[in-house]
Order: sequence, then structure tokens, then C-alpha cells
Amino acid sequence: MAKLSLSEVSKQFNVDRSTIYRAVRNGRISRSGDGQFDIAEVIRCFGGPEQTSQPTEERPKNSNDVATQKLISHLENEVKKYQEREERLMQQIDRMQTLIELKSVAPDTAVPHPDATACDNKSKY
Repeated sequence: MAKLSLSEVSKQFNVDRSTIYRAVRNGRISRSGDGQFDIAEVIRCFGGPEQTSQPTEERPKNSNDVATQKLISHLENEVKKYQEREERLMQQIDRMQTLIELKSVAPDTAVPHPDATACDNKSKY
């Protein structure tokens, strides 16, 4: 008879390893001296191996792919918006730094407002 390892039984019969250990401990299934399981005994205990059909696997992958692509597209748009925002903010920072430099270089002279008249500049006392 064919023999299977613990991991092979777990994968082929879609049974958790802890469930297999519990079945061995309770005497529902036995291991040979080399730790292998007889396939007939595994079938008796857990039923036939799980059959996976390809078309049922393809549908979720395709729907997941579509959802994933939509998410990727959305995130790419978000990244683009944040990059544009960063660029605008960097330009604003550059303008502010330029203004600060010009203000620190310019002499501290009072510049009259353009609509100020000569009598506005005289002191009242």
C-alpha cells in the first residue's frame, strides 16, 4: 500500500496537522514505524482526498486580479496627487525662503506707501 507523510496527508486531504495528531492520539488512525500513514487508513479516517477543480480556482483569481488592479490604479492616482501636492509645497517653501533672504539682505529703511502724501510723513509734534 502507498504511504503518505504527515504533510502530504494534511495537504491532500485538507486536514490540519493538529487534527491528524489528535486522530493518532485517539487511535482512529495509526502511523507506521517510519512515521508514514497508510493511504487506506487515511481514507477510512478522513474520507477521500480533496479534489480541486481548475475552473473554480480561476474565477476567484480573476476577480481578485480585477479588484487588485482597481486598487493598484487607485493607489497610483493617490501617489500622483501626493507627488503633485509635494511639488506645490516645495515651490511655496522656495518662494518663502527667497522672501526671507531678500528681507534679511534689504536695508532696514522705511519705504513710504505709494498712496502716502508728503504731509502724512511729517510728524504731528
